[in-house]
Amino acid sequence: MALPRFFSVEEYIDYFPLHAVVLQKLRQRIVSISPKIVERIRYNGPFYDYYGMFLFLAVQKNKVVMGFVDGYLMSDEAAAFAPFNQKYIRHLSFKTGHEIHDDILVQYLHEAMLLKEMKQVSLKLRK
Repeated sequence: MALPRFFSVEEYIDYFPLHAVVLQKLRQRIVSISPKIVERIRYNGPFYDYYGMFLFLAVQKNKVVMGFVDGYLMSDEAAAFAPFNQKYIRHLSFKTGHEIHDDILVQYLHEAMLLKEMKQVSLKLRK
């Protein structure tokens, strides 16, 4: 079954009432980390930009995943990434709001931001 086209993150969250608590908690934490994070709908889901494509949220089967676009560069120090077989993206997976450990989430968000910032500096130095 194809999803309807979403025009806002609110519409996306409203469409998945069973996952709304998790989506809202993750959304609030992501946008609270930095005013430079831009929220938008991309690929028909919540997407967040920080010096380019940063991360996304998606409902998959019975869980919410947070996908880090450059996750393959991250250390996964807390061994929290879900075991997906993707080349670049790494996921954190949540079935309930109780599974969201704020300290780990913030640590991963900061590491991902630092990687994006370093990539940005590297691109500027090459010019």
